[in-house]
Amino acid sequence: MTTKRQREIVIEFERVQLIRKRAHTTIVNCSKCNSDVDCVTASLAAELFDIELGEFLGFVTRFGVHHEHGPTGTAICVPSLLAEMQQRHDKGTKLILDSASHGLDEIGRIY
Repeated sequence: MTTKRQREIVIEFERVQLIRKRAHTTIVNCSKCNSDVDCVTASLAAELFDIELGEFLGFVTRFGVHHEHGPTGTAICVPSLLAEMQQRHDKGTKLILDSASHGLDEIGRIY
C-alpha cells in the first residue's frame, strides 16, 4: 500500500459541569412582572456567579433585568434574571465573563 496523502483529524470534546449553589430569596411583589416573585440581592447573585458586583449590575442594566433599589441593596427579580440568561444562552451571546479567566463563557454557562 502506497501512501498518497495524509490527513489530520481533530476531535474535540465538550463537557458540561453542573455546579449547584444555594441562595436564600425573599418573596416580594415585582412591579414589572405584576406578581409576587422570588428576589435575591445583587451582591448575593454576584457571589453565586463568582463575579464582581459591578459586572453583575452591568448585566442587569444592559439587558433590562427587573430590579429595584432599596435600603438593603438592589433586589433582583429571579424569574426576570433567569429569562434573560436563557435568552442570552439561546442566542449564544457572550455576556460577562472571560472564559480564560473564569471557566465560564457567559453568565451561568459553564464549560
